[in-house]
Amino acid sequence: PIDVHWFGDGRGLGFSAHDESHASAVFRLRLDTGVWDTIPLSTGEFWTAIEWNRDGSAFYFGRRDATAGIYERAVNGGTDRLVYRSTPFSQPRPLEFSPDRKWLAFQLRTIEEANSGNAQILILDVGTGEARVIFEHRFSTAEPWRFDLMGWTPSGDLLVRRRSDAASEFQVVPFKGGAARSIAIATFGANAPGEKRLEVFAAKWSPDGRTVVLGRAVRGLETFVIENPLATLTGNGVKN
Repeated sequence: PIDVHWFGDGRGLGFSAHDESHASAVFRLRLDTGVWDTIPLSTGEFWTAIEWNRDGSAFYFGRRDATAGIYERAVNGGTDRLVYRSTPFSQPRPLEFSPDRKWLAFQLRTIEEANSGNAQILILDVGTGEARVIFEHRFSTAEPWRFDLMGWTPSGDLLVRRRSDAASEFQVVPFKGGAARSIAIATFGANAPGEKRLEVFAAKWSPDGRTVVLGRAVRGLETFVIENPLATLTGNGVKN
């Protein structure tokens, strides 16, 4: 799961994924009981990078259909509450709450043509609906860098990853405005020969600000040749 998030009070966590029937759902774990709950989602709501309110009674998620935007949904049911409307068929993701649980940060990317477009990081007051852009970048074939929202620092600034196919670097973007500054994040070596595109895809600070938990992704390609693929079916009415 790429969107594991804690409740604001730290008493549980959850994420979006597929259930046993391959339907989209949100899974919630309460640490005091050890019980997992499953909350169904529609097909267009999957891979939304959900976020939780303070006590885990509701979560926020993005839609990417004609009603695209960020919504609040109570775990026990009821009507979804629209908290931010985005352009139809766009998808606000990921969703990351500030340490005080007031501001919800998210990213919107607009593709204008092949390999070019505009990326924005916004912050949203989920109580009032106030939203503003705090970071913006245009990308193209000539400027292939991408910017990804990674999360918040304990001081309330935003961590952003600047990446290309060849390299990555991290920057802290001040929440209240000002110049971004670079920050060093540990790099990883390959676990096995031939691993490619090794990259950090998550960086989450502990509440005391002394530790960072890193998640990494490894992508690679292999080619196989299967000789005589029907050989095992000989004698069952199939001829090679």
